[in-house]
This record gives sequence, structure tokens and C-alpha cells, in this order.
Amino acid sequence: MKEPPSPDFDWVTARAHCTCAEMFEVLRRAAELNVTRRNISMGADRFSVVVLDQVPDYTFAVRDRLGTPPRRASSFRLAKDAIHVSPYGGDQFVATVTLTDLGECKFKVTADELDAWQVLRRGLERLLFGPHA
Repeated sequence: MKEPPSPDFDWVTARAHCTCAEMFEVLRRAAELNVTRRNISMGADRFSVVVLDQVPDYTFAVRDRLGTPPRRASSFRLAKDAIHVSPYGGDQFVATVTLTDLGECKFKVTADELDAWQVLRRGLERLLFGPHA
């Protein structure tokens, strides 16, 4: 278990860097690694990450390259104070960010404090590992 921060922990600076925009980039980079690893494990270049710049929001999607449009996809959209996740075959959910009592920047989905891999699993598992994968 992680040790609690020191009594003089600079939570103000830590919280200033704990933003939805920063954490969205963490998700995007991790999604690219997830897609690379899944493609390698399948022995095919099946999935891709597509970045869609949409003002004022910023979106990336993980898409299945097989089939004809509209292709199966999960999307992650950055809004001002939240990240909206639309998983393929699942219910949309919203992630915000929080600085925990251990000084860690985490995603918050309902009452759950999550790491990036947990948010991505919720958003990508059916797409990457479902019956059509």
C-alpha cells in the first residue's frame, strides 16, 4: 500500500496538475498502448486510435477496422470538467478527476476512484474482447 504523503505535501500544486485535460492525455496514450498490445496478441492490425479534434471538445476513439461503416468503436470525449466515455455495447459514463488523500490524481466514476487502466477497461473491454473481436 502506498505511504501517505508527508505532512508538508504541496497539495495545491498537485491539484493544479490534476486536471481533466492532463488525465485525458494519460488515457489517450494508454489507449494507444492497449491497442498496440491487443493487435500484437491477435496477430493482426485490427484496432486503431483515431483523434478527432472538435471545438470546444476533444475526442479520441478506438475503432475496429473490420467491417463497413459505421464501424464498432468506443469514444472518449474531453469536456471542460469531465471526460465522457461511450463504450461499444455499453452505457455511457462520466469520469472526473480527484486528488486522493494519498496525494494521487485519480479518475472518479460515480463513487469509484480509478486508475487509467480501469477507465480504459470499462470503455474498451467489449470492443477489444467481445464476441466480435
